[in-house]
Amino acid sequence: MYKARLLLLVTLPTALAACPSTTPVLTQETAEGSTTDPATGSSSGTSNPGSSDEVTSADATTLTTDDPTDASSSGGSSTGAPPTCGDDVVDPGEECDLGSSQLECDADCTLPVCGDGFENFPAGEYCDPGAAGETELCNSDCTLAECGDGVVNAAAGETCDDGPEGSLTCNTNCTAVSCGDGVISEQAGEDCDDMGESATCDANCTDAECGDGEINATAGEVCDDGPDGSPSCDGSCQIAICGDGLLSLPNEECDDAGESAACDADCTLADCGDGQINVTAGEECDDAGESASCDDDCTPAFCGDGNSNFAAGELCDDANENPDDFCDNCYADCGNDCWSDAGCLTDAGRCIRFTCTDGASSETACDSCFGWQPITYDNWLLDGYCSDVSTTYRAVAGYATSCGGAPLCCSDPAGCGGGDNAWHFSNGMNNYYVGPCLGCMEADNCTYWNNIDDGDYTRITACIR
Repeated sequence: MYKARLLLLVTLPTALAACPSTTPVLTQETAEGSTTDPATGSSSGTSNPGSSDEVTSADATTLTTDDPTDASSSGGSSTGAPPTCGDDVVDPGEECDLGSSQLECDADCTLPVCGDGFENFPAGEYCDPGAAGETELCNSDCTLAECGDGVVNAAAGETCDDGPEGSLTCNTNCTAVSCGDGVISEQAGEDCDDMGESATCDANCTDAECGDGEINATAGEVCDDGPDGSPSCDGSCQIAICGDGLLSLPNEECDDAGESAACDADCTLADCGDGQINVTAGEECDDAGESASCDDDCTPAFCGDGNSNFAAGELCDDANENPDDFCDNCYADCGNDCWSDAGCLTDAGRCIRFTCTDGASSETACDSCFGWQPITYDNWLLDGYCSDVSTTYRAVAGYATSCGGAPLCCSDPAGCGGGDNAWHFSNGMNNYYVGPCLGCMEADNCTYWNNIDDGDYTRITACIR
């Protein structure tokens, strides 16, 4: 087959000089590479006259010139082919073209924008959810979805995301903090979260403990009134019942599940004089102190028991009926010298004697010195002894002072003389110096002083038989 093509022959400068015209010379070139001179009709090369592919005048030809405006010399396509994305040439309709995805250009030749549906790793995109905005695997900022990444992804089931450590309002599994959600949020102050009350976790997500103020029925608590309990709730978080063997502070002092030598049946500490008869502790009676029928040692009162019981009408009780001593049938054979061994009788019928004692010895001085009983601090202020004994002292010594550093156990006014005005009495724990003032010419005031002095300074005291 012959194919005609017109070629523009560009002649050399020397050939152009010899020709009268610069009109292009047209030649015919066969498909086999031969050419035909249209002026002479001669041809060169091999021809194939018997071929059906003979070139006709209707065959298309191509004109080639040296015109710089010719399409064959431009950078465009003479055939009108569409632009190609990725050819590194920005064609019409392309925003960019760098041959592949780059920091400044997507692979589809558009400028990179998170959400355009094209992953652009150089631009920092690890994924691109496109028009969806976010997917279960891809965040709206084109990062891979992961709880704790700080980006809330609702498509992935996240209601919050405050980073790997969570926050006061967001759990580490990216759900909103709520006590009972089964996720322990330490930042929100949760100790535990068992999705409700359990034996180890209270309903408020704190560790279950009796005394924490939270009733936890699963842990066996019936009540919980705090670490100290209450009158109605004991220290083991059970309803307080005296005798249940469970100490319920502050209303119970003890609870031995009944009376014991140390604990009364009413759950108070056993003590003779507390008004509760405790047989286990050896009490036969307890009238909260001395009474006509009960001595102050919680034994029945009778003359000869060795316990002087004034409430029973005894002035003395030396546990014998010897008429030659100072006590006969519990009636004191009392003298009229308040400093002597015989003592003196007060207006109330008490047989007393005076002596001097220091603070450290006031509890035992009467007994150790003379075998008499001490008048106690409580007797002096509460049982009427102060007025009775002071009246006797005024009758004997007037407003003279006594003791004030005199010897312990002195037994006469001269030996017990001194310059102090106060009295000494013990309550079993401490010694007190009290009134009335011996040398003060005014109405007697039993609490003129009322202070502790457990030292070795002596003051007057009174003993009773």
